[in-house]
Amino acid sequence: MKQDIQLEAYASEFVLKQPFQSASSEVKRKTELVIAGRDPATGDLIYAMEMPLSPSSGESVQNVLNALKNVSAPPSPSVLRFISYLNGLCHKGSWASLSNLKSRSERNAIDLATFDTKSILHVPPDFNGIAKLKGSPNNIPTLIRAINKYSCSFIVDFNGSLTCNQYENFAQSVDIDNIIGVEQPTQQFAEGVNFDLPLIADSFLTTHGYSKIVAAGYKGFVFKPFLNGFDALKICIENPDGLWGIVGTNISGPIDISLVRWINDFMPIKLTKSNASFYKDHPLNDVNEPLHIMTDEGLIMSPLVDAYLKEYAALRATRVFEGCVNDT
Repeated sequence: MKQDIQLEAYASEFVLKQPFQSASSEVKRKTELVIAGRDPATGDLIYAMEMPLSPSSGESVQNVLNALKNVSAPPSPSVLRFISYLNGLCHKGSWASLSNLKSRSERNAIDLATFDTKSILHVPPDFNGIAKLKGSPNNIPTLIRAINKYSCSFIVDFNGSLTCNQYENFAQSVDIDNIIGVEQPTQQFAEGVNFDLPLIADSFLTTHGYSKIVAAGYKGFVFKPFLNGFDALKICIENPDGLWGIVGTNISGPIDISLVRWINDFMPIKLTKSNASFYKDHPLNDVNEPLHIMTDEGLIMSPLVDAYLKEYAALRATRVFEGCVNDT
């Protein structure tokens, strides 16, 4: 569907509920960037998407602003993802191809709890969900002890931090029956990687796509809407090769988290505990109703999002862009 949309982009900084350690420093505050699309004739909000930015990866408000302003330059990935969701979710024709999957939201959900280095050896004895362990080269002995000690289902997320030899040694030392999967143990996509344990793709889903991770031998994926567009969402929901798959989120605010909660209903594995906003004192933090609402006509945004943009963002955030573009 071809139509002009009025784009607005707002930037606002929020204090995090819980600081975290990045590769270079402790992060206590984070910038919220919201891109909103409106009907230029009526001013009605069509869609809004929150972009979690990672300065350590070179992402900034200015990058997105430059992409929005310079129509002759290739759009930034953030803008492309926004347009893909706008087209895919907000137009009845695109959503209709997935409407037969709505019943998935009625499935039983599974608990997933994350344990860091300090809590790995303190998994509750009666925990019967999925325990996700954060791994690194420095805590491999502790990981092995935990996996071989407890009789529950583990996912180990190394975030690409191991060498192939380090991962080989880890894979040979753990009880394979206790592991659902290992999330991206090394930076290598396939060559030289031990596939004895089921591997789960995270950023590789973005860089290589669903078909290639299947061909390489991956058994699962983590779908992150801020890294993948609507086409990737569609194939991950359809999941033709029967992979184990869940939705993931980033350190972000309530608009992004609401989208994650909605996608969670349609992933191959539905999780019980949905994440909450990571920002302190965000005006939408305590909203109990969904901010994304699916109708027969497509996805619509809650009026509360429009009110947030018109009231809070208009007064306290910085409007970094306003202009009209075509959404095709």
